[in-house]
Amino acid sequence: MIRFRVDDNGSTKGGSSIQAGQVGWLRIADKARAVLGISESAVLQAPEGPYVLALAGGERFEKRPIEIGETFARQGFAVVLSGLRANELVVSRATFFVDAERRLSGGKTGEITP
Repeated sequence: MIRFRVDDNGSTKGGSSIQAGQVGWLRIADKARAVLGISESAVLQAPEGPYVLALAGGERFEKRPIEIGETFARQGFAVVLSGLRANELVVSRATFFVDAERRLSGGKTGEITP
């Protein structure tokens, strides 16, 4: 429940007025926000939380923990709240297999083989 005050003597755009105790709609202006989004297929899950494989120079990559916001499955992307910066490259195709190769090699970083 929120409390608000109607300005302009309670009149609406249609000219009718809102009286105390009446029910109506409250319209709030949209606020554009800049968000960092990545392909949903780039996000991998671990017991510690979600992560991506971020390129770390040349053809090397590293496991990078991230915090995700909302995931838009129909559009195929997820909003990243922290853990990545704009324009950082992440593995987004065959991610599961690249991660499996990284795990088998036993290192936190690995190389992408063509």
